[in-house]
Amino acid sequence: MDPYPTAETWTATPGAVAPADGNAGSAVAAVFRPRDFSGGSLPESEAHKTPPSEEGGYTAADLGVNNERLEELKPKLVLALRDLVRQYREEGVVARRHEIRRIRQARLFWQGLQYAWWNPNDMNWHLPFEQRFSDDRELEEMPRYQFVTNFYQGFGLSFIALLSQDVPSVRFYPQSAQSLEDISAARAASDVATLIEQNNHVEHLLTAIGYFLWTDGKLGGYVRYVADGQRFGFHDENILEAIEIPLGEDAYVCPSCGKETPVRNSESAANAANADGAASVGARYIVPLQEPTCPQCGAELSSADLRRAERVTVPRVVATRRVPNGQEVI
Repeated sequence: MDPYPTAETWTATPGAVAPADGNAGSAVAAVFRPRDFSGGSLPESEAHKTPPSEEGGYTAADLGVNNERLEELKPKLVLALRDLVRQYREEGVVARRHEIRRIRQARLFWQGLQYAWWNPNDMNWHLPFEQRFSDDRELEEMPRYQFVTNFYQGFGLSFIALLSQDVPSVRFYPQSAQSLEDISAARAASDVATLIEQNNHVEHLLTAIGYFLWTDGKLGGYVRYVADGQRFGFHDENILEAIEIPLGEDAYVCPSCGKETPVRNSESAANAANADGAASVGARYIVPLQEPTCPQCGAELSSADLRRAERVTVPRVVATRRVPNGQEVI
């Protein structure tokens, strides 16, 4: 016996399906296990593994490997699970509302409006001197307006000045200091980071970050590419299409002597012959074009003797369009 086994041995029936992952487990393997070729039934060693039917007459295999048919077969169960998820999410709604209430109050404190009162009916802060269309009894219950010395904003400005006094440096380092490609890529990435900072006025962003950290206590941001012609202007972009051009000249290959005659030379000779014939006959007759002939042996050449030059596909500018400029925006 090997005290340190390194691999498991597959002992199932040849051709059997391996047990599926997920909630189905061995149920899918039991349902889709191949029958015995001799009697058409499961082997005795595998018969006891057949899963019993669940409530409602559905097995795990009927619901799918990942329960993708659960909503179709058991809609009430799916609705109950969704209701549990909704209740779980609603547990954090109260804490989030208290957080929003504190953030709004802090922003009013920053503006020097520190005698606001909270109205639970509309979930908002109200000021004593704001105009309200109601009776005088509600105005009597409101607190009086008093003069405010805004210490909150003063400490906040000190915090912002400390936070935004220097822009954090962003530098990229090569993965391998011995590779010239990695060094060039790291240097280019550092230059791009500097350009993005200049385009987004990162000093002003640090000031805004300090403000939101002081009043809200949290903030989030993301970097994305924005194409906006009103902000960044436009540029003309060429519209290309593919055309085929020959790398050389088409030529006739004489079937008798094998001499190659360029199409341009053969057409020039034929046109000269037609011009001489037209001059001798007169303008009343039109002489048809003559078939090209081989200049070496005089044999007639046809389209079957024409050999096309090799052609390649190249782009060509067909039009221009106006495209908005874009840049990375933080």
